[in-house]
Amino acid sequence: MKRAFALLLVVATAAFAAWQNPNASDPNKLWALVIGISNYAHAEPLHYAATDALAYSDFVKSPRGGSVPADHVYTLLEDKASRTGVLVTLEELQDKVQPGDTVYIYIAGHGYTKQRVGYFIPSDGDLTSPAASAINFSHLKDMVESGRAKDPESHQRAFARRETRQRNLSKSARQPSD
Repeated sequence: MKRAFALLLVVATAAFAAWQNPNASDPNKLWALVIGISNYAHAEPLHYAATDALAYSDFVKSPRGGSVPADHVYTLLEDKASRTGVLVTLEELQDKVQPGDTVYIYIAGHGYTKQRVGYFIPSDGDLTSPAASAINFSHLKDMVESGRAKDPESHQRAFARRETRQRNLSKSARQPSD
Protein backbone atom coordinates (compact mmCIF):
# COMPACT_ATOMS: atom_id res chain seq x y z
CA MET A 1 0.00 0.00 0.00
CA LYS A 2 1.34 3.38 -0.98
CA ARG A 3 1.33 6.00 1.68
CA ALA A 4 2.55 9.51 2.05
CA PHE A 5 3.26 11.35 5.22
CA ALA A 6 4.14 14.78 6.46
CA LEU A 7 7.61 14.60 7.76
CA LEU A 8 9.69 16.46 10.25
CA LEU A 9 13.08 14.86 10.42
CA VAL A 10 15.97 16.04 12.46
CA VAL A 11 19.08 14.05 11.65
CA ALA A 12 21.23 15.62 14.32
CA THR A 13 20.16 18.10 16.91
CA ALA A 14 23.00 20.48 17.64
CA ALA A 15 22.51 20.51 21.41
CA PHE A 16 22.52 16.71 21.58
CA ALA A 17 25.46 16.37 19.22
CA ALA A 18 27.47 19.08 20.95
CA TRP A 19 27.04 17.20 24.19
CA GLN A 20 28.50 13.98 22.71
CA ASN A 21 30.58 15.30 19.83
CA PRO A 22 34.34 15.73 20.18
CA ASN A 23 34.24 18.27 17.29
CA ALA A 24 31.98 20.58 19.31
CA SER A 25 35.03 22.48 20.58
CA ASP A 26 35.96 23.31 16.96
CA PRO A 27 32.98 24.98 15.27
CA ASN A 28 34.90 25.04 11.97
CA LYS A 29 34.39 21.27 11.79
CA LEU A 30 30.61 21.67 12.05
CA TRP A 31 28.24 22.05 9.09
CA ALA A 32 24.46 22.22 8.71
CA LEU A 33 22.00 21.71 5.89
CA VAL A 34 18.59 23.08 6.88
CA ILE A 35 15.59 22.57 4.59
CA GLY A 36 12.05 23.84 5.19
CA ILE A 37 9.12 23.73 2.80
CA SER A 38 5.62 24.84 3.67
CA ASN A 39 4.36 25.49 0.12
CA TYR A 40 4.63 22.84 -2.56
CA ALA A 41 4.00 22.95 -6.30
CA HIS A 42 2.35 19.48 -6.35
CA ALA A 43 1.33 18.69 -2.77
CA GLU A 44 -0.76 20.16 -0.01
CA PRO A 45 0.91 22.91 2.02
CA LEU A 46 2.30 22.37 5.50
CA HIS A 47 2.00 24.77 8.40
CA TYR A 48 5.21 26.10 9.97
CA ALA A 49 7.73 23.84 8.19
CA ALA A 50 9.71 26.74 6.68
CA THR A 51 9.40 28.79 9.88
CA ASP A 52 10.67 25.88 11.98
CA ALA A 53 13.62 25.34 9.63
CA LEU A 54 14.57 29.01 9.85
CA ALA A 55 14.43 28.82 13.67
CA TYR A 56 16.67 25.73 13.61
CA SER A 57 19.11 27.51 11.29
CA ASP A 58 19.35 30.38 13.78
CA PHE A 59 19.70 27.93 16.67
CA VAL A 60 22.73 26.05 15.27
CA LYS A 61 24.53 29.37 14.76
CA SER A 62 23.96 30.34 18.40
CA PRO A 63 26.37 29.38 21.22
CA ARG A 64 23.72 27.12 22.71
CA GLY A 65 23.29 25.36 19.36
CA GLY A 66 26.97 24.74 18.77
CA SER A 67 28.14 28.05 17.22
CA VAL A 68 28.21 26.63 13.71
CA PRO A 69 29.76 29.37 11.54
CA ALA A 70 27.19 31.17 9.38
CA ASP A 71 29.07 30.23 6.20
CA HIS A 72 28.81 26.56 7.24
CA VAL A 73 25.00 26.68 7.48
CA TYR A 74 23.11 26.10 4.24
CA THR A 75 19.46 27.05 4.60
CA LEU A 76 17.04 26.22 1.79
CA LEU A 77 13.49 27.47 2.26
CA GLU A 78 10.42 27.12 0.05
CA ASP A 79 11.21 27.26 -3.69
CA LYS A 80 14.98 27.33 -3.00
CA ALA A 81 14.53 23.75 -1.74
CA SER A 82 13.81 22.36 -5.21
CA ARG A 83 15.29 19.01 -6.22
CA THR A 84 18.05 20.80 -8.13
CA GLY A 85 18.66 23.27 -5.29
CA VAL A 86 19.04 20.49 -2.71
CA LEU A 87 21.32 18.36 -4.91
CA VAL A 88 23.55 21.31 -5.85
CA THR A 89 23.86 22.24 -2.17
CA LEU A 90 24.69 18.65 -1.26
CA GLU A 91 27.43 18.62 -3.89
CA GLU A 92 28.86 21.83 -2.44
CA LEU A 93 28.82 20.34 1.06
CA GLN A 94 30.40 17.18 -0.29
CA ASP A 95 33.33 19.25 -1.59
CA LYS A 96 33.78 21.18 1.68
CA VAL A 97 33.21 18.56 4.39
CA GLN A 98 36.44 16.97 5.58
CA PRO A 99 37.07 13.68 7.35
CA GLY A 100 36.06 14.02 10.98
CA ASP A 101 33.62 16.88 10.34
CA THR A 102 30.05 16.72 11.59
CA VAL A 103 27.08 17.55 9.37
CA TYR A 104 23.70 18.33 10.87
CA ILE A 105 20.72 17.84 8.58
CA TYR A 106 17.30 19.25 9.40
CA ILE A 107 14.41 18.64 7.02
CA ALA A 108 10.90 19.92 7.57
CA GLY A 109 8.62 18.98 4.71
CA HIS A 110 6.73 16.17 3.02
CA GLY A 111 8.14 12.68 2.82
CA TYR A 112 7.01 9.52 1.12
CA THR A 113 7.65 5.80 1.45
CA LYS A 114 7.30 3.31 -1.37
CA GLN A 115 8.35 -0.31 -1.06
CA ARG A 116 10.20 0.47 2.18
CA VAL A 117 12.26 3.24 0.56
CA GLY A 118 12.00 6.68 2.12
CA TYR A 119 11.98 9.87 0.07
CA PHE A 120 12.10 13.56 0.92
CA ILE A 121 9.79 15.57 -1.35
CA PRO A 122 11.47 18.82 -2.48
CA SER A 123 9.40 21.93 -3.23
CA ASP A 124 8.97 20.94 -6.89
CA GLY A 125 8.54 17.21 -6.15
CA ASP A 126 5.51 15.15 -7.09
CA LEU A 127 4.04 12.58 -4.68
CA THR A 128 2.84 10.48 -7.62
CA SER A 129 6.41 9.92 -8.91
CA PRO A 130 8.82 10.05 -5.98
CA ALA A 131 11.61 8.10 -7.67
CA ALA A 132 11.77 10.71 -10.44
CA SER A 133 11.11 13.91 -8.50
CA ALA A 134 12.07 13.27 -4.87
CA ILE A 135 15.34 12.64 -3.04
CA ASN A 136 15.99 9.21 -1.64
CA PHE A 137 17.07 9.44 2.02
CA SER A 138 19.82 6.86 1.43
CA HIS A 139 21.18 8.99 -1.43
CA LEU A 140 21.12 12.07 0.79
CA LYS A 141 23.01 10.25 3.54
CA ASP A 142 25.57 8.84 1.08
CA MET A 143 26.26 12.26 -0.44
CA VAL A 144 26.88 13.86 2.95
CA GLU A 145 29.03 11.02 4.22
CA SER A 146 31.18 10.86 1.08
CA GLY A 147 33.15 13.87 2.31
CA ARG A 148 33.75 12.04 5.58
CA ALA A 149 34.39 8.59 4.08
CA LYS A 150 38.18 8.92 4.10
CA ASP A 151 38.15 8.82 7.90
CA PRO A 152 37.13 5.39 9.25
CA GLU A 153 37.09 6.81 12.79
CA SER A 154 34.43 9.35 11.88
CA HIS A 155 31.21 8.65 13.74
CA GLN A 156 27.86 10.18 13.07
CA ARG A 157 25.69 10.86 16.07
CA ALA A 158 22.12 11.54 15.35
CA PHE A 159 18.93 12.26 17.13
CA ALA A 160 15.90 11.81 14.94
CA ARG A 161 12.31 12.72 15.48
CA ARG A 162 9.60 12.09 12.98
CA GLU A 163 6.03 13.20 13.01
CA THR A 164 4.01 11.31 10.48
CA ARG A 165 0.51 11.60 9.19
CA GLN A 166 -0.83 8.95 6.85
CA ARG A 167 -3.21 9.82 4.07
CA ASN A 168 -4.51 8.32 0.90
CA LEU A 169 -2.00 9.11 -1.87
CA SER A 170 -4.52 9.31 -4.65
CA LYS A 171 -6.65 11.76 -2.67
CA SER A 172 -3.69 14.00 -1.76
CA ALA A 173 -2.33 13.99 -5.31
CA ARG A 174 -5.66 15.33 -6.63
CA GLN A 175 -5.97 18.12 -4.09
CA PRO A 176 -4.79 21.51 -5.39
CA SER A 177 -2.23 23.47 -3.38
CA ASP A 178 -3.33 26.74 -1.81
